[in-house]
Amino acid sequence: MPGVSSALRRLIAARLALERINERFLCQTAAGRSSAVAVPTAALTPQLCLECQELATRVLLDLDATPCGAAAELRVVRKRLVARANALLDAVQAATRQL
Repeated sequence: MPGVSSALRRLIAARLALERINERFLCQTAAGRSSAVAVPTAALTPQLCLECQELATRVLLDLDATPCGAAAELRVVRKRLVARANALLDAVQAATRQL
């Protein structure tokens, strides 16, 4: 199924992109990588927050454009990634308000 493998590749790329954003702009929580988002680092600036928001928004747009068809497992993965990206955006917006 070429459509499923393409969707899976896009979902993996989105997951990796979210991890890079999280690692770059937020420090890891005590719970480790299983956490959706972590707390802001001391070096967080408004410019970095804006960049993080833009990158996470791009990931969300890519997830929206990823067709999963009838593959229920892929839809679940996409839903979790969307929730993770939204949680990251919420954390960055909260950090931005505290700057």
